[in-house]
Formats: sequence, structure tokens, C-alpha cells
Amino acid sequence: EHEMEVIVPDDQLSLAIGKKGQNVKLAARLTGWKLNVRSQSEVELEHSRALESLRAVEGISDMTAELLYQQGFKTAAEVAAADVEDLLEVDGLSEEKAAAILQAARDHLVAVAEPEAEPEIELETEPEIELVAEPESEPVVASSLEEATESLESTQDNV
Repeated sequence: EHEMEVIVPDDQLSLAIGKKGQNVKLAARLTGWKLNVRSQSEVELEHSRALESLRAVEGISDMTAELLYQQGFKTAAEVAAADVEDLLEVDGLSEEKAAAILQAARDHLVAVAEPEAEPEIELETEPEIELVAEPESEPVVASSLEEATESLESTQDNV
């Protein structure tokens, strides 16, 4: 199954989702993909928290933290749980540097007695809306958006 993350400007989030999630559900049906709609500020906050966690490990520079993030590592705990082969997939890391980062991440976790998953930090702002839409069994094949909308509406009427 295919999955896609859709990042939209904060002021366009409700428009992208649509009334009762109708827009994102229609898009999921048309594409046959699972869609995860998120706001730009939510993604930026996640990115900055990830870089902060990664940079807390001795030997991880800003550039290395960004490369680790791009490879899917979002916390020092995730780096510590990896193995050298996983870290070698990060551009520019030699085996020696990967082993050093791995050991430093493990030492960091022991030093701060960090639990397996970092606790969520409460935001002072209102929580962001996140809607995940999964495609229904068969993707809609329509020659126009109008046909697709009619098909979706008739499906919803039958439910």
C-alpha cells in the first residue's frame, strides 16, 4: 500500500481536508494512496525537535543531524537503537564515524537515563488537526472531477 504525506500551509489546512474530511477522502480514493495531511508549522516543529535531540549527542554536528533526519532518524534513541549498517546509509558517514556516532548515542542515553521514547512536550498553542485518509477498496476511475465527486457522494449516501 502506498502512503503519502501532504504538507500544506497552516491557513490552507482546513481547506485541504475539506468539510468532514471530504477533500482528503476523495483524493485518497482517486489516487489509491493513504494520505496524511499535516500543517507546515507541525512539520517544522517536528523537524526542530528532531535536530535538537540529535545534536545533543556528542559528535553529531548540525550537518550530520540534518543528514540523519533526512535518513529517518528523529531522536538520539533511534540512532542508539540502530546498527552501523543503518548509519552507513547516511551520505558522508564512514564506518568509523558511524561507529563513533552509534557509541556516542548509546552513551548519551545512559547519561541522561532517557526512556525509550522521548516524552511529548505540550504545546502552548492549540493542537494541529491531522487527518489520515485511507483509500477505499477500489480507486475511483473517473474522466472528470465532477464524475468522481458524484461517485463519492453516491457511495456516502449508500452508507
